[in-house]
Formats: sequence, structure tokens, C-alpha cells
Amino acid sequence: MNIRFKQMQRPKAALLSVLCAAMVILGQSVKADDMSAVRLTVFDYFEGINEVSLSRLQRAFSETAELKSVSESGELVAEPIEAAINRWMKGEAQEREGRILAVDLSGDPIARVVFDFDGAYVDFLTLAKLRGEWKIIDKVFIRSAAACCETDR
Repeated sequence: MNIRFKQMQRPKAALLSVLCAAMVILGQSVKADDMSAVRLTVFDYFEGINEVSLSRLQRAFSETAELKSVSESGELVAEPIEAAINRWMKGEAQEREGRILAVDLSGDPIARVVFDFDGAYVDFLTLAKLRGEWKIIDKVFIRSAAACCETDR
């Protein structure tokens, strides 16, 4: 009976190994899909400003998102996304450069992105997967060192 029990365990162990491998592969596929969706959301934000596209900006941001920075006097400045989008929509289309510096999918449904906005700003974006779609829920930005140095010349 002991031998029979061991023989039955081998197929179960093999099945368990196959199931575990499938879960890992599926998890990597889902993570790759989320990574792609996060990148698309960030570029909707960036190109939305470049193209002065209301639809891209609204697709990128949660309605409750805020833009945050620290003023020269050291005070926190927070602006609701609706006000920021209205301000951006008054601008003109431009050809700026942008690139993602880092992405961290810390766990469903949160992601963090560091984004270089044309060498002038560094954005720290927090995204959440809301109702199956990735949205920017918070943007904290600073002037980049390069922009500060160019301004001082």
C-alpha cells in the first residue's frame, strides 16, 4: 500500500508542477499586458499635452487626479486635474520629447512611473487600474536639473 501511495503522488506532483508553471507564465503575460497598458496611458497624457487633445488627456487621468509640486517657498501646491487640463487646452500643439525612465508594477492595481518631460520636468506618476483601465491618479513633478541649469545661463 505504501508503494501504491507513492506512485499516485508522482502524477499529482507532476500535475502540480505543470499548474504552477502555467500560473507563472500566465502571470508574466498579464504583467506584460499591464506594463503595455501603463505605458500607453502615460503616453496618452504626454501626447495629449503635445497635441492639445482633450480626449487623450481625459483617457489618461482619473477624474479625481491632482498635480502636485513644491513651491519655491516650500509649500505644497495641488491642482485638480480638471483645472490642469483646462490650462493645457489653452496651449498650442508642440513637438516635445518624453521618455519613461522607470516603471514599477508594485502589484495589481497600482503602478508607479518616472517620466522625463522634455528635459524640463520629471514627473512621478501613480497609476491605478480602475474598472479594468489604467488611469493616472496622482502626478508629482519637479523641474529637472538640466532645465534649472539652462534657465540660469
